[in-house]
Amino acid sequence: MRFPPRLRKHRPELAAMERKSADVSAALSREDSLRTKLDREIDAHRKKAARFREQLDSVNTPEQAAAIEHEINFETAEADRQENEEYASLSAQKLMKPPCQTRAQVESLSEVLEGVRPAPLRVKNNRSGT
Repeated sequence: MRFPPRLRKHRPELAAMERKSADVSAALSREDSLRTKLDREIDAHRKKAARFREQLDSVNTPEQAAAIEHEINFETAEADRQENEEYASLSAQKLMKPPCQTRAQVESLSEVLEGVRPAPLRVKNNRSGT
């Protein structure tokens, strides 16, 4: 079906909005996946640090104690670094335009285009009953 010339200009705009909506949704999905991964890794580092702290009670030499302290510091630093990454991811997600707004714009423009399509032609029936 052909659109009137005044409406053809909106088709590229609609396509651009649809792409933008898809891009925003994909970016939000990536950020969610990243945070889920970071949560698992942070938890693993915290558990390792706790296990190393338990080992401190059974060390025999100052060298063992120093090595375990080094491991505790490393695991704690990694967990902190990843928590900062997680926070940055959250901040980045808050700056993104919510997909519901983008989708609403797409739906609004789609409704405009759908609402102005020409109605089907009606054929008048000229019956002469008299």
